[in-house]
Amino acid sequence: MKHLSIRWISCLALVLFLAPPAAIAAQEFNCSEPPHKLLTLRHARRMDDSQDAPLSARGWEEAGRLVGVLADEPISRIYVSTKRRTQQTAIPLSEYLEIEPIAIEDTPEGTERLLTALCRSRRNDVIVYIGHTYTLEQIFTAFGVQAEVGGAESVHEIAFRPRGPKHRLLE
Repeated sequence: MKHLSIRWISCLALVLFLAPPAAIAAQEFNCSEPPHKLLTLRHARRMDDSQDAPLSARGWEEAGRLVGVLADEPISRIYVSTKRRTQQTAIPLSEYLEIEPIAIEDTPEGTERLLTALCRSRRNDVIVYIGHTYTLEQIFTAFGVQAEVGGAESVHEIAFRPRGPKHRLLE
């Protein structure tokens, strides 16, 4: 019996340490009270490929266009990653709405914190998340959404319905 329990614990440890965080998130984040709507997008174009690059001139234009796309949404909160490019992408929208963005680390643990915050939202909340391809993929996986992440011009709407999340692309 002792041998069996050690084998079971070893298997569990392997699953927890080797399974992709998004796969774990998909099993854990069945929100009983999700927000009304989650609007997600990838940051606007950056100046270069450095680790914490600022937005390029074209990126600032893309960020400015978000105001027109999302101005009519009753947005409650804006989340961004700790990277400069996501924070800069949020500036025009956050200034227009007078909402201070909340920064969350762009790590699997940060994504889990974001998912937990989403699951604790009020039922009528509309939340924006500006992140990175990999964090958006983790969010989509967690909520069972099949979508390809585009650039800042691709705003994904995940509306939470009684029969499950419904995805559509806003343009």
